[in-house]
Amino acid sequence: MSGSSPPSVPRPAAARLWLAVGLAFLLGKVLVPLGFSLLAGDGLRLDGMAVYGADWAGRVVLLAVLLARPEVRRLLRFSEGGWGRAVVATLGIGVVVPLVVIIFDFAWVVGRVDMWFSAFPPIVTWAPLSGGWLWFDLTVGLLLVALSEELVFRGLGPAALADRPAVLRVVVPTLLFVLIHWHRGLAGMVWVVPFGLLAALLALKPGRLPGLIAAHYLINLWVFLPARVDGSA
Repeated sequence: MSGSSPPSVPRPAAARLWLAVGLAFLLGKVLVPLGFSLLAGDGLRLDGMAVYGADWAGRVVLLAVLLARPEVRRLLRFSEGGWGRAVVATLGIGVVVPLVVIIFDFAWVVGRVDMWFSAFPPIVTWAPLSGGWLWFDLTVGLLLVALSEELVFRGLGPAALADRPAVLRVVVPTLLFVLIHWHRGLAGMVWVVPFGLLAALLALKPGRLPGLIAAHYLINLWVFLPARVDGSA
């Protein structure tokens, strides 16, 4: 007697629960320091290895909770044609997002958007790292960021909205993704918004999540390599 095979993606009800778990962590990680920053009336600078360690540990715990479920782990599998879709996702984001940033950087140089960016500066910044901890963050740390955020926003997000129109499966995860990054100021939105929107569009097709994780990691490495060194992140 043959039994029915489990679903390849989480059922919407379960996916909503796991998405809530991920959002609780990601939003809490942003909103708590933002609260202290607003109470202080100035931007908050996160100093010390304890801050980085707490972020790494929190993401490890989040991933352990989510990936303990086989339905969630299936989101990370390649479907038929998945390698091609993963490559398309990685290359598409790797070209479009830097191009958008370069255009805005040029506009900054010629003085078109400087006053906008200055009016909405980053609220929270991280202290620079050096030595072995810098390289650990640029490898393991950024990989944890890419894996946790892609799993929540481009994996569980669309799965939780599987019974909704495609436009909602794009718009809702993108808005949530932008929300957890708004503390980076308007300049940060230059890459966060196009990345989130393009990744959400690509995530509508199955088998692309591994490619989106790779693209997220590479974009983060491009953005944060200089910032982690000079402390402007």
